[in-house]
Amino acid sequence: HPPHSHLVRAVSILTGYLIKPTGPNSCTFIYLSQADPKGSLPKWVVNKASQVLAPRVMMSVHKAGQNYPAWKQQNSPNLKPWLHPEQSTLATMDPAELSIQRADSLENVDELTKLDVMDSENSS
Repeated sequence: HPPHSHLVRAVSILTGYLIKPTGPNSCTFIYLSQADPKGSLPKWVVNKASQVLAPRVMMSVHKAGQNYPAWKQQNSPNLKPWLHPEQSTLATMDPAELSIQRADSLENVDELTKLDVMDSENSS
């Protein structure tokens, strides 16, 4: 999507979940997200956004987990490649082919100076 002057695009550097059972009806949920929000945002905006977004993500994962048993019964209930790797249909990958891409190497676009497609259409 082209840059817009009213948007700030963030780059997700690393995002992941770790969910460990701690009992029959409990777990430890770790949500890690490292992002570069780009633009010139005050720290308080970034902090406030993380206070809102992280709980939303956790609630979405919680809801998906509650719905998973019924969903799985209807969607290949015996297919569990995380337990039976021989069931995996994904192509194998050589970890040596991976490279690290650092956020500072990504294109840095100042979207405040961009003319929106809608703005340019309205001005013609």
